[in-house]
Amino acid sequence: MKKIYSLTALALSLLAGSANAQSQRYVLVEEFTQASCGPCAAQNPAFNTIMNANESKAIGLKYQVWWPGYDPMYNHNKSEVNTRVAYYGVTGVPNVRGDGNALTGAPSAVSQAWIDNRYTNVASPYTITATHSFDANYTQMTVNAAINCTQAVTGNLVAHIAVIEREINFTTPPGTNGELDFYGVMKKMVPSDQGTPVTAVNTNDNQNLSFTIDIPWYVYDLNQLAAIVFIQDNSNKAVHQTAYSAPLTPVLPPVDMAITTVTGVPSLICSGSFSPTVNIKNNSATATITSANINYRIDGGTVVTQPWSGSLAPGATAQVILSNISASNGSHTITFFTSDLDAGIDISPINSYNFKNFSYSISAALPPVTEGFVSTVFPPTDWIVNDNNADGFGWSRSATAGGFGNSTNSAKMDFYNSTNGRIDELLIKKVDFSGLTGTASLTFNVAYKQYAAENDRLEIMISSNCGTTWTTLFNKAGSTLSTSPGGTTNPFTPTAAQWRAEVVDLSAYVGTADLIIKFKATSNFGNNMYIDDVNLTVTTGITEAELDQSIQLYPTLTSGMVNLEANFTKEQNLKVAVYNAIGQEVSKNTYGNTLGGKFEIDLTNMANGNYSVKIFTDEAAVVKSISIAK
Repeated sequence: MKKIYSLTALALSLLAGSANAQSQRYVLVEEFTQASCGPCAAQNPAFNTIMNANESKAIGLKYQVWWPGYDPMYNHNKSEVNTRVAYYGVTGVPNVRGDGNALTGAPSAVSQAWIDNRYTNVASPYTITATHSFDANYTQMTVNAAINCTQAVTGNLVAHIAVIEREINFTTPPGTNGELDFYGVMKKMVPSDQGTPVTAVNTNDNQNLSFTIDIPWYVYDLNQLAAIVFIQDNSNKAVHQTAYSAPLTPVLPPVDMAITTVTGVPSLICSGSFSPTVNIKNNSATATITSANINYRIDGGTVVTQPWSGSLAPGATAQVILSNISASNGSHTITFFTSDLDAGIDISPINSYNFKNFSYSISAALPPVTEGFVSTVFPPTDWIVNDNNADGFGWSRSATAGGFGNSTNSAKMDFYNSTNGRIDELLIKKVDFSGLTGTASLTFNVAYKQYAAENDRLEIMISSNCGTTWTTLFNKAGSTLSTSPGGTTNPFTPTAAQWRAEVVDLSAYVGTADLIIKFKATSNFGNNMYIDDVNLTVTTGITEAELDQSIQLYPTLTSGMVNLEANFTKEQNLKVAVYNAIGQEVSKNTYGNTLGGKFEIDLTNMANGNYSVKIFTDEAAVVKSISIAK
């Protein structure tokens, strides 16, 4: 049900006390809620009713969070919601904070008696007058706040401005809890979620704030935009005063052009350009649209505009083809949006936008390809991330864990927050094995621990036809993928001992051009996985059999000391790595530019058991086995 918000409520909320005296309080109630939260759906109707009935005394500000399920409103402004969640230390929803620290608990804690007491009996040391306005095209919003200190205040004071959508109404639930109506949803904190320092701290001090922002694309109804201004003490989280600037009248007419779908954007492109089809629809109730601009922009770059003209009656659809779009190597996001409708201002910006992810993989690299994820750029140059859910819980760079503790960097797959069944892919830069002979391999280090019994999965797949078909070379999940026994309900960050080295044979593809290899992660809503030290090599010298014949490792049953004898026909770099029964690297020795000789490997500190010794040269690699018994 729609509500009409008069300016009377605004005027009442801004009543000021006389100079040198405390001021009338206007109450702020912040709620953390979610569109897939069952208890939220059960408690929000009563909470919304009491807040709407008390608009002259109090205002609600809602943050749509990321748990326990899907909520599109969270995805629109994740970082600023996360900041407020962390600020209050919220761990469950629904949860309310009344005037910062005056009330904490479930929405049912907000009673008429509590609102009346705060409004009537708890004065404020501030008055705030809040207003907002728009430019002629409703592309920008300006918020003004006049702050007057009516009693001296101390503390770490900041003024927060929250642009909200006063009411959002869905025809079908956006989440899984059945809720259709949402009130006071935070769209943007201005100028940021850190607020603005308050300098008006002595009696009769004044401070004026004015900020202009671009209206976010994710607004459902421009007529519902409003602003909340509040002063909060960061030292104790107390909110000293709040002001509310209600949605403006007169309202815009209901003109609405939507982009319903975009087709023809390939997920992976290896050459040439693409020409997507943008499908538009007139969602207006009565207005006929005869011209508009259809625009696109790649990765926040230059806007490219294609004018459209025709006659689009209410409910009618049309197609617009955008020709010859291309980009550089790597992952990209292309944004499509409409603008400049001849029938008037588009009242619903969110309908006018469509986002697609695509990737270009044009040039191919020659082996070897090595990557340790040390650079802060992610994905690495010419690598590709396919995040099929665009919620930020896919592949990312970790700065807290590296392979076997040799660094603090790796690629992380966030299974901990990923929904069950979602797929995220990390593609290695395209490689060219044509004209080569010998053997090839992909080696990498992995760390993973189950949450409980969840079977998060890692596959390594290869394609020689730009992703038209894929062949699976590696497939492990759950306990088989795990590098640390047991489970943990905390987000997993591996120690140096919780890694395993893996080798994938690529020899069948030597001589093939334009190979694309990907790490495919399929979530079972389990726990985090890490990948590091990716090495893709082709060896063109001696075979593994020849290397095996040139190396002796003895004794194979030892109390700790092992001898390695090698005899090479030319100088080689020699690496010897020892792994325990669960694949953890426990010893590593490197000998540069050697023709061979006798080398001692000291394993006297190792526990009894079976071990694998992997011996690598510049041209080949072999694996031998030993046992330690003391």
